[in-house]
Amino acid sequence: MTAPPLFRTLAHFLAKPVPAGVLAALITLLATGSVSYYSYTVRQQEERQQVKNAAKDSRDAIQVALLHGLSATQTVGLAVSEGLLPARFDSIVPRLFSSYPSVDAIELAPDGIVRFVYPPEPNSRALGFNILADPIQRDEAALAIRSRQLIFAGPLELVQGGLAVVGRGPVFIRRNGEERFWGFTIIIIRIETLIER
Repeated sequence: MTAPPLFRTLAHFLAKPVPAGVLAALITLLATGSVSYYSYTVRQQEERQQVKNAAKDSRDAIQVALLHGLSATQTVGLAVSEGLLPARFDSIVPRLFSSYPSVDAIELAPDGIVRFVYPPEPNSRALGFNILADPIQRDEAALAIRSRQLIFAGPLELVQGGLAVVGRGPVFIRRNGEERFWGFTIIIIRIETLIER
């Protein structure tokens, strides 16, 4: 049986060294190009996944820091409601502070004025700061009181220096059947802490 004329022509063409070399080079070029493109797309997908994973880890770390802040303000608020704070601030808050590695400072602000801070340094410059009178922070503070919920604000420039996210939990005390606003429990999470995490 004889080969069809197209195959005979192709065989005759490829029997010559130059056309055969050109065809081999084209096939090799296509094959290496395809492999290179495939490797490139796989590497791009891996890099995108790594970026997504890093972003997710960062988001999770920030959420943990904010949850620590929420938990700390609730615990301090409960201690105020139960009458343990501010009288025993110096004995209770340092132990509480060590339980929340994401929190850089804990403050109490009866009537909206910062009266107690831990750790004292570098936070003592915040003593006497009136949150409700500050033009930058009073709106969030008023929102916290109205909503009766912890409000995170920031990043804010702190009185004691530096940038931070500040969480303010309003505390309401019931006395003689009446509930009244007592003040704020405040936690500070410095921006450096968030970046580290």
